[in-house]
Amino acid sequence: MCPWNRKRKRPGALAHELEDRASLDDAAFRDRFRGSPLKRAKRRGLLRNVAVALGNSGEPSKRPILERLATDGDPVVREHAQWAMNRLTGAG
Repeated sequence: MCPWNRKRKRPGALAHELEDRASLDDAAFRDRFRGSPLKRAKRRGLLRNVAVALGNSGEPSKRPILERLATDGDPVVREHAQWAMNRLTGAG
């Protein structure tokens, strides 16, 4: 097991964590993940993965989060958020 995940106690909390991470700006990302392996992925990589996970969730209730990510300043995040929204509607 990954040492960073060893202490994880609530597997059902993942959806909430995805929503929380989707709202991180650059400064909040740096503060929250200082010293963490997620820092290497950068905010762009984290939000890209959040978008993919939300798209794969099959939960239409996650669309507002993806709509917000689709307006992000980073083109990679925007592209993956659009892909995820298409996936939720069956177009992807």
